[in-house]
Amino acid sequence: MAPAKHAHPRGDERGVAEERLREELVVMRRDLFKEKIPGRSLLSPQALMPTTLLEHIVDLVHYGQLSTLDDVQRELTWAHADTWGPRILELIGPVHDKVN
Repeated sequence: MAPAKHAHPRGDERGVAEERLREELVVMRRDLFKEKIPGRSLLSPQALMPTTLLEHIVDLVHYGQLSTLDDVQRELTWAHADTWGPRILELIGPVHDKVN
């Protein structure tokens, strides 16, 4: 049987810190959307930061693979990695300490 499409790597469960990071990334995604596309739009925040990317970030943090701007640029195929990478790292800092 094939693994679920959204399964977490190695089957490890996320903890409270990762779920909190996920919530903060959702807020960041909404802020990015408001900054890039002010006013009303037919697009949603997921157009700029897909949920799959958001989940990938949380998984990378869970496994200690995302802690520097170089990691962000190497691990994330995302047009906004350079400009929003530092903000992602700010959110990751406290979580990274709890997870690792």
